[in-house]
Amino acid sequence: LTVTVRGAKSTDGVYACALFDDPKSFTSRSDPIVSKTISANKDSVQWTVDEVAAGKYSIAVYHDANGNGRLDRHRLGFPLEAYGFSNNARGKFGPPTYEQVEFEIADEPVHLEIDVR
Repeated sequence: LTVTVRGAKSTDGVYACALFDDPKSFTSRSDPIVSKTISANKDSVQWTVDEVAAGKYSIAVYHDANGNGRLDRHRLGFPLEAYGFSNNARGKFGPPTYEQVEFEIADEPVHLEIDVR
């Protein structure tokens, strides 16, 4: 699995990337099967996850611009830092559903692109 992440407005901080194999874990953003932080870049970065078993997965990414280890939110709850999901899915009034972000890995390598906004 190779994921290209792009869209950072600055080179400050890191991209926090997480791969999930369970709808409940994705919804709560807890217990990813793999996670990684990658230095931010204004162009794009690549995240490669080797030896991912066949199955259904989802990815959540955010640009932790200030490096505090969390997605900063406004007091009303909306994100203050750029974020994105597999399939470039966006929710209307909150995060997208698991069905919107779900993708499948079979026998062939998978390459996804995620734009953070």
